[in-house]
Amino acid sequence: MNEIRFNSVTLEGLKHIADEIAKNINGYRFLFLNGDLGVGKTTFVKFFCENFGISQDEVSSPTFAVVNIYEGLQTIYHVDLYRLNDLDELFYVLEGQLEDEEGIFLIEWANLFSDYFTEDHVEVNIYHNDNNTRDLVIKVYGKNKKVIDELRRLKNGERFENKV
Repeated sequence: MNEIRFNSVTLEGLKHIADEIAKNINGYRFLFLNGDLGVGKTTFVKFFCENFGISQDEVSSPTFAVVNIYEGLQTIYHVDLYRLNDLDELFYVLEGQLEDEEGIFLIEWANLFSDYFTEDHVEVNIYHNDNNTRDLVIKVYGKNKKVIDELRRLKNGERFENKV
């Protein structure tokens, strides 16, 4: 597991981070998003999905639907586990979608079922900092080092004129 931390991230910085992960997600089917209510998980998903030709207007919180499916350059499954009570519910909700080997799963509140997901994944933990910024701890589980390498370049200011 590799880890990188970003402190005091603005919305623009969150977009840069989401873009970088989206561009380098190859080899991963799962992206986990953890954090308190209102911290920016769905906003992150909106930024991420733009990289696959999906308009921000199409992306909404799946809190009540549990799964939203967005069709773009790849199928994106936007899942919110907040309201699920046990593994039986989780399996029932995701059983058909998990067979889609080409789809990418963006799972909010994945930490509630951390023992269920064993595949390599990218985990984005978002923490409230103040009204305008947040802190992120990103963990990359698996052999693909490109995601973490590109995030390090982003943090060091090598990818954009302004650092995140």
